[in-house]
Amino acid sequence: MVASGHATNPFLYAKLPYDTFKDFTPISLLASSPNILLVRADSPYKTLADLLAAARANPGKLSYGMAGNGTSTHLAGELLKPRQGRYSRDPLQGRRPGRERPARRADPDLDQQRTGIHGQISAGSVRALGVTTAKRAAILPDVPTIAEAGVPGYDTAVWWGLLGPANMPAMSSQNFPATLSPR
Repeated sequence: MVASGHATNPFLYAKLPYDTFKDFTPISLLASSPNILLVRADSPYKTLADLLAAARANPGKLSYGMAGNGTSTHLAGELLKPRQGRYSRDPLQGRRPGRERPARRADPDLDQQRTGIHGQISAGSVRALGVTTAKRAAILPDVPTIAEAGVPGYDTAVWWGLLGPANMPAMSSQNFPATLSPR
């Protein structure tokens, strides 16, 4: 089982102990999810437009929080960078929006969609400015996509998939047990 970083690793790291594309056979996409652009509840940024305007007016003054270099949140932030203005990244492992970084309380965070974040959004401790996918997240229907909120064409997600060894034969209905065979 791999996450989306598996596909981006060869573009981020000069040497890997495997060939991402030749050493594995894709079996199935298991799940995908948007990342969420968040700010603290007391942030002056009420919308993505507010954040974009501040980034453009103050080049290099804002940073965004993310899980770490090479992660889906890092790459989602880098994809947003040329569209919103200059800012820096703040790769703090395990940091959660609404906590830590008290000196830069207003800076945004990119985080994966997960249960804890939904609780923080519902409780009002953080505000979601947008989700990173082309469509709104079913679990956050009132949160616009970043594309809807002012960055046309923006679309990125984190995904998880199942891989097998290289050159695995294709599966057919004959390979499935009778109880799983397509009907």
